Amino acid sequence: MSDAQYKVDWDAFHVHCARLCDKIHQSGRTFTKILAVTRGGAVPAGIIAYQLGIKHIETISLETYGGEGERQVGDVKLLKAPRVDYLADTLIIDDLVDTGTTFSYLKPRTKNCLFVSVFAKPKGAPFTDLYEKDIPQDEWVVFPWDETPA
Repeated sequence: MSDAQYKVDWDAFHVHCARLCDKIHQSGRTFTKILAVTRGGAVPAGIIAYQLGIKHIETISLETYGGEGERQVGDVKLLKAPRVDYLADTLIIDDLVDTGTTFSYLKPRTKNCLFVSVFAKPKGAPFTDLYEKDIPQDEWVVFPWDETPA
């Protein structure tokens, strides 16, 4: 395991979200609703909603497993389901796609959705439709909300 970190501050995170919005525009698709994968997807979903003029946001909360004595890697537990109408024709947002477990769980349960993340690691990138920045698989992303104020 590497000790490498990609530390992103609030200003840089907003720039990454703006660039992701540009990619969403370039896709030619428009959306009236967002499904944020919480917890990490809540922050970019809010920023992107403002930038794209989307007023309807719903959340889904999933827990992935992989430690000793727990379920197998790749197993997903649904903690909070979204409204059913958010499983079609929706922009689905997460902060980071690491291994793709979350998006691979969601994709077969949705219809005509666009899956986006701000950051993507090599194992997870194939599971997202659009993302803004590549992150090495062994690098840890430190988000601005991970930082403890002094």
